[in-house]
Parts: sequence; C-alpha cells; structure tokens
Amino acid sequence: MKADLSAMFAFADRGIGRRDRTDQARNGLSAVNVPRDAFGYVPGVGGRVYDAYAEFVSDCSDVTDFASHALLSLSETVKEVVDLLAETDLAGAADLRADEQLHPGAK
Repeated sequence: MKADLSAMFAFADRGIGRRDRTDQARNGLSAVNVPRDAFGYVPGVGGRVYDAYAEFVSDCSDVTDFASHALLSLSETVKEVVDLLAETDLAGAADLRADEQLHPGAK
C-alpha cells in the first residue's frame, strides 16, 4: 500500500487551520449570552426559559471546544504519521542503496 504523504499533510494542515474558525464560533457563542431578565418576568416561565437557553449555549460551547480539540489532535497525529512515514521511506531508500553497493547487479 502506498500512502500519499502530500495529501495526508494537506489534510492535517487544513485541520489545524480550521481551529481558528472553531475558536471564532466558540467566541461567537459567548456573545449570545444574555442577562437573566432577557426572557421577561413572567412568574415561573421566564426563569425556566432562561435556564434552558443558558444550558443550550453552554452545551454548544462545550461541543465546539471538544470538536476543536479533537480535530487539532487528529491533525497533529496525522502530521506525526506523515513525518514517520517519510523517515521510513528515506531509511528504506538508504538501505536499498547500501544493498546495491554490497551486491551490484542483484535484483
């Protein structure tokens, strides 16, 4: 099996680049926080609506953080794999050259 190292590297690079956008999304979520009285003073209703809204915003922020960290971790791991595969390819090529020098003409 042959790995396309440049495609793997590009994937990882795009993943790392997306982190900025997920950070912006998370920061945008903090901008939608509203004061407790934003849903009015209807007894028994306003507070429950606010609590549900605040929980939803908090959960969205948590999920965005989790996804951002997961994508970054995946991207960094792919970059490490690309580096290791490239090193392995270089080492294998060096071994082949050494073998050819020891056994000229052998296939």
